[in-house]
Amino acid sequence: MTISSALVLPKEFECPISMESMKEPVLAKCSHTFERSNIEEWLKKNPSCPICDSTIDRTDLVVNRALADVIKVFFQMQEEKKENKSFFSFLFSKSQIKEPLPFDMPDELLCPISTTDVMKDPVISKCSHTFERSNIEEWLKKNPSCPMCRKEIDKVDLVANRALEGVIQFFFKQQEIPICVHTSKDIITLDILPSDTISTLKRKFHDRNSLPPGIFVYNNRRLKDENKTMKECNIQKNANLYYIRTMKVHCRLYCPSKTGIIDFLLDFVFFDTVKDVREALIIAVRRNDDLDVDVDVYINDARLEGHPFVEESRTLISLGIKDYNCMCFFRRLRG
Repeated sequence: MTISSALVLPKEFECPISMESMKEPVLAKCSHTFERSNIEEWLKKNPSCPICDSTIDRTDLVVNRALADVIKVFFQMQEEKKENKSFFSFLFSKSQIKEPLPFDMPDELLCPISTTDVMKDPVISKCSHTFERSNIEEWLKKNPSCPMCRKEIDKVDLVANRALEGVIQFFFKQQEIPICVHTSKDIITLDILPSDTISTLKRKFHDRNSLPPGIFVYNNRRLKDENKTMKECNIQKNANLYYIRTMKVHCRLYCPSKTGIIDFLLDFVFFDTVKDVREALIIAVRRNDDLDVDVDVYINDARLEGHPFVEESRTLISLGIKDYNCMCFFRRLRG
């Protein structure tokens, strides 16, 4: 979003009555926000909310300070003629956040109690301060006053700040980038955030389809660490990822000097190599408390006559390994 003649703004910046940007937004007890002068003029002739028809009174209006601050910053940017700079980028430059966040976030959209939590369910108190609902409700269990101004407030007086919630959602939408996930049958487009983890990517992907378990591949790299973010994996706008179905491989480990035979059922993909299998099997062995953790594991495929040991660079597909095929190994103690 850039400053131009066709400026795109969150709809929450506009007063629902005049459809113009607000300068002094106030919140009614029904959770709707209006420009003060517009709603006061409206209430002279109508005793109800122009949106939901709930009964409201001029004395119940609360200044929506958090939203007003966001709007003020925007117009400050416009006055300073910050061309080719997005509204939210400008907000970021004003941020005084010291704690690390998954991505930059303006102070105006954070809960004042936690200082690092983006508000998902913002509520406003009668003293005009906005907080994340769960944070302020927890605070009020031990403190009967506002953590900002120390005025006495009560849980029952909290009103949902829907306008600010909409701005936050708008912000997240602006941060999303489209990526393409290629499957064996289709190409699926997903909108993700740079802060999304591989685990979140999996959830979003499986929400769109019912494909069997698999793994994501990007730039010929398997995305193994589910806690890594898109930014950490250098996944950018319009990136092409590949979703490859995993297969179960029955790995039979022979331990003649110890426990006999132990079976493992492990997940791999067709391009995994013998080395990948060996390393995964070592990890599986070392997770078993009954086995010596100081082991070497060598692959042996008895089906390949005259080639009892297989080169580590060979892939599973080159060996003809498919779902639930058995691969044989034996363990050798170091020394």
